[in-house]
Amino acid sequence: MMRETNQDGAIDARTKLLVNFALAVAARCGPCVQGLAEKARKTGISREELDEAAWCAITMNGAPVRMFYDEAMEKAEGGKSCC
Repeated sequence: MMRETNQDGAIDARTKLLVNFALAVAARCGPCVQGLAEKARKTGISREELDEAAWCAITMNGAPVRMFYDEAMEKAEGGKSCC
């Protein structure tokens, strides 16, 4: 299953990474957000794109997810990686 979410298919791998990132934010999984943010940077996905994906999760899940996202991205940008 993980292989499918990391490769091109009907949805390209880049878009899947953004979807997985938004799902990780919605689930409030800090290690997941940090690991996916690092992978995104390595594949050329910008912070702005990650922010837009996160806003989809935040819109559907409210302020607690927003606060979690801010903290998780602060850790991710500080060079701390989960995986």
